[in-house]
Amino acid sequence: MKRLIPLILALSMLLTLPVYATDETQPEATDLTAQCTILCNGGGISHDMKDNSYFTRGVIPAGSVIKVSCATPIGGIYARFDQTGLDEYPAPWTLEVNGEERICGENGWQQQYVGGFSATELTMTFAEETGISDLYFISEGARPDWVHDWAEQPEKVDVLLMACHSDDDQYTFCGLIPWVLSKGASIQVAYFINHYTHPNRVHEQLDGLWASGIHHYPEMGHYRDEERETTLQSYLNTGYTEEELIGSCVEVYRRYKPQVVVTHAVNGEYGHGAHILYTQLCTDAIAPSADASAYPESAEKYGVWEIPKVYVHCQADREVVLDFDTPLDMFDGRTAYKVGQDAFMFEVSQTWYPGQMSWLYGQEKASEVTENPTNRYGLFHSTVGDDVNTDTIFDNIDLWPIREQKEAEEAARLAAEEAERAAAEAEAQRIAQEEADRLAAEQAAQAELERITRQQAEEAARQEALEHRLAEHQAALRGDKLLQAAAIAVPVLLIGLILALVLMLRRPKQKKKRNYVNRREEVYEDDYDDYEDEPAYQPEENYSLEEFYREKKKK
Repeated sequence: MKRLIPLILALSMLLTLPVYATDETQPEATDLTAQCTILCNGGGISHDMKDNSYFTRGVIPAGSVIKVSCATPIGGIYARFDQTGLDEYPAPWTLEVNGEERICGENGWQQQYVGGFSATELTMTFAEETGISDLYFISEGARPDWVHDWAEQPEKVDVLLMACHSDDDQYTFCGLIPWVLSKGASIQVAYFINHYTHPNRVHEQLDGLWASGIHHYPEMGHYRDEERETTLQSYLNTGYTEEELIGSCVEVYRRYKPQVVVTHAVNGEYGHGAHILYTQLCTDAIAPSADASAYPESAEKYGVWEIPKVYVHCQADREVVLDFDTPLDMFDGRTAYKVGQDAFMFEVSQTWYPGQMSWLYGQEKASEVTENPTNRYGLFHSTVGDDVNTDTIFDNIDLWPIREQKEAEEAARLAAEEAERAAAEAEAQRIAQEEADRLAAEQAAQAELERITRQQAEEAARQEALEHRLAEHQAALRGDKLLQAAAIAVPVLLIGLILALVLMLRRPKQKKKRNYVNRREEVYEDDYDDYEDEPAYQPEENYSLEEFYREKKKK
């Protein structure tokens, strides 16, 4: 009877949750499990696999085949798997339906929904040994909200809640998740502890997350739970190293790239050793998360990440007080604190502690809680300055959608500037090329002119050489002619000289004769005067004076 009370409480909470149907135009699907014939390896399956309780489970051996038939068409399968060990998650399995095979469960999640078909028969094959808490076969129609169809973990989140245990997200930080979601921000929960020794706690954890509004799968822890007095040495004694523990936080930071990280109080709220240790690890991981040389494997896988803001629970310094008491439309008018309270009711195994119940449910408002209030946080680390507003954790930052839009706009601006710069550079290159081409053309023209000038000069020189050779040739010819002329002239000159000599030799006699003649002429002139009165005598033509006088003398 005691075990049924928590289940009844959890089921009652389901009635208060908003319905997230896959298609609001369809009627909600119903549970057909009781109407189905289910055979495992030819026989019936364990009652623990269909008793609607995650406190029980059935284990099927490797190679098992589950065959299901139902008169009403089946539209989906919802399976709650058990975890068999630390970091050992359900193995992939095969669904054969309507003649087709699907590989399912590759993500290793412990709550899996497979839909999108309609069949009266189907076969599930498990290659490895598998623990199953519950199997449900759902009719066609809109998926009911108690069937959790988990989405993949986001690549970036606005808020990363570093919660130590599976119930701390709804207990220690009661109201934070719905408050973040109401601001339009995204949030992911990363746990430190893995409750593989208590498989029911994993399903309590997932059911509580779903009820608080988170519908993407959380980041499960990797370390076993210790006692409340847990210290770093407790884990060092089990083979872990401090570097490894810090590195796990660094990897989570780098994977989800949060704008804001929220973690436990430095004193572990109520002195819980695991809370104290996790806060120490979370804060020690801030610096190396931004250092590529630290933990290079996760840096290579996810890149480095500098966290803008880190808040620590219940830190008085630089404190912010969040409003968890205002009704929220997205949660049907419930306050963030009330949503957190309702979600914690799914942590059935943790509702037995009177102290926890009285602390969490003793007040209706978060503002009324005086010891470890869930709505008070202090700014532990910031790269964007101190908060101006003390009622929010989002001062000085943009949520990822806005940030990505601004980054896209900035990238577009830079791209436009780069395009403009490239265009200007291209234009400058074009102008430079045109100038270079012009200079090259001028140089080519100058070179051509110089070539022509050189050619003309060479032609002129050649012509001059030809003329010189011709002149030399002509001179040579003139020389030859002169020689020839000389050869002719010399004898002529010699002859002339001889004749001249001869004449010269004859000249005195002629002179004497001429003198004689002259004298005779004078005599004749005197005689002529005497014969002046005589009739004129006309000598014959070509008759010389000498002959005249000779004739006259004869007479």
